[in-house]
Amino acid sequence: MFVPLLALAMMQQSVTVCDIRKHPSAYLKRTISIRSKVVWAIPHGAYLQDEDCPKVVLLLGFDLPGADASVSKLLPSTISDCSPDAPNHKTHGDFIGRIAYSPKGVPEFRLKSVRNLDNVPCPPPIVTLPTMHP
Repeated sequence: MFVPLLALAMMQQSVTVCDIRKHPSAYLKRTISIRSKVVWAIPHGAYLQDEDCPKVVLLLGFDLPGADASVSKLLPSTISDCSPDAPNHKTHGDFIGRIAYSPKGVPEFRLKSVRNLDNVPCPPPIVTLPTMHP
C-alpha cells in the first residue's frame, strides 16, 4: 500500500476549488489535491468550499471502492453526535481525487483519499440549571 500512496502523492497537482470551478475540463483525468473545507449538507451530500471564493462550491463524490480507508472514515471523523449543528459542520483537509461530471453535467470531485484533517472536537454542552428556592 505504501508504493501506490507514494505514486499518488508524486502525481497529484494542488489546486483550489475556485480554479476547478472556473475551468473544470482542465482537470479531467488528473489526480489533484484540494486544500479546502468539507461541508456536509445532510441528507443532500457534501461539498468542498474554499475561503477565497466562499460562494462557489464543488460537489463531493466518493470513488468507492477505489478510495482508501481515509475516505470511509471521513464522515465519522468530522461529524460528532455532540455537535448541535452537525449538518453544517465544516472541517479543513487535503482532499485527493479526480474531477468528473455528474449525470446532470455538474463538475464533481471524486474523492480517493483524505489527509491532514483539522477537526475541532465538540465543545462541552452549556448547561444552565434553574435556581432552587427553599
